[in-house]
Formats: sequence, C-alpha cells, structure tokens
Amino acid sequence: MKYKDKVDPEFRENIFNLEYAWLLYSKREYEKALKTIKNVEDVNYNYYLETRKLLMRIYYETYQIVELFGLIDTFNHFLKRSTLLSNNIKNDFLNFTSFLNKILKIRINEKDNLDEVKKIIIRCKNVDGKDWLLEK
Repeated sequence: MKYKDKVDPEFRENIFNLEYAWLLYSKREYEKALKTIKNVEDVNYNYYLETRKLLMRIYYETYQIVELFGLIDTFNHFLKRSTLLSNNIKNDFLNFTSFLNKILKIRINEKDNLDEVKKIIIRCKNVDGKDWLLEK
C-alpha cells in the first residue's frame, strides 16, 4: 500500500488488487483472495494469466473441484488459441494445468500414483508454478 501511489494510475487498481489477492492467498485467506481477484480486469494477457493461475490455486485449496476442472479446460483452450503468447509461455502454463489436472484426479481418488507424477514434474524443465505443484 505504501507504493500504490507510485504506480501509473492506469494500472494502479489492477496491480493493487492482483498483488493483494496473492498476499491474501499466501496467508490462506482464500475467500478474501477470491473476492479481491474478481476486481482485477483482464485488460491484457498478463492479467489474464496471473488471475487464472491464482484462481486455479484458490479452487484447489478450497476443494472447488467442478470450478477447477472448468477453469483448467477454458484456460487450456485460451492457451492453445492464443496468437499473442510465445510458445514457451504457452508450454509453461499447459504443463502447469496438465500436472494440476493429474494431481487433482489423484486427490479425488483415482488410480495414478502421486509420487510418479511428482517425478515427472521434477524432470519437466518448463512448468509454471513448479514448486507449488510439488507441494501438493
């Protein structure tokens, strides 16, 4: 909050809300983070990527399974259709959603082995949120 006034007014509210939502998430105040993240406008792909990444984490932590599967699906479609994103960024996020999907299925008692998925995540060079995924 101390530096909020130093940010360009055009981006100030979005940046503040996005960073505040990440702070609330890190404090495990998931409901407050969810309310705050909804105040971030997707004015460009950076905001879109960051808000979706945080939403997926919040949905995972609050066990909102249906919402999470839906978000993973729509996010993957966005990534695959986007012409604005580099292939590296697309692959990082597609790997993230792929691994999150596998971890989620294990969490809801499907047959895959979590240790095997973690070994694959460790070997994967390009994955956004790698440390977070490994904690799950």
